[in-house]
Amino acid sequence: MVTTTTKDLFLNPRAFFDAKKAEGESLKVPVLIVLAIGIVSAISAYVLALPFLEYLPPEVAGLGPVFAAFGSVVALIMAIVMWVVFAGVFHGISALLGGEGSFKRTLAFVGYGYAPQVIGTAIYVVFVYLFMANLQLPPASAISADPTIFADLMKDPLIQIGGIISLLFVLWSANIWIFGVRAARNLSLKNAAITVGVPMALYILYVLFTLL
Repeated sequence: MVTTTTKDLFLNPRAFFDAKKAEGESLKVPVLIVLAIGIVSAISAYVLALPFLEYLPPEVAGLGPVFAAFGSVVALIMAIVMWVVFAGVFHGISALLGGEGSFKRTLAFVGYGYAPQVIGTAIYVVFVYLFMANLQLPPASAISADPTIFADLMKDPLIQIGGIISLLFVLWSANIWIFGVRAARNLSLKNAAITVGVPMALYILYVLFTLL
């Protein structure tokens, strides 16, 4: 049996997934990887929400921490949902290109591909922390007069730089996903690149549009 290492996943994904394919299908490690991203995203959502709680109406101000915690839970759940969505999209497109293999294996290999984003998401949280440390919120009256102020605040260079750095790690994941989908769905490298490349290009364009 060919053994694989974490280093292979990052630097030699073809060999990693070819070896993994010879093993039984398991979601244990992919679930842990995605949960790690979800937890870091939840922390980021909580930190971002805290300063804005003072703008809540007096009648619900006491529920501020509950709202912030709810946002964190949503961020955690969304990480899992996006994992399943990306795997579903890749599985569907690869089926149109003649791909064969179980959805469980596709899901597992896409989960492994999330590994670089654990680092990227953690770096983004650092930029969020720096943004919050220097944040000067306008008075409530100004926000009432112009609700778009919140959106403008999120255009801060620190948030944009953190988002772009995070996108670089998404691109790293996309490269790993190409080899993962190739192995999981018995595709040629060209068809695997199409399967992953088209939806990822659309996703990255969308994120850039929201960031800039």
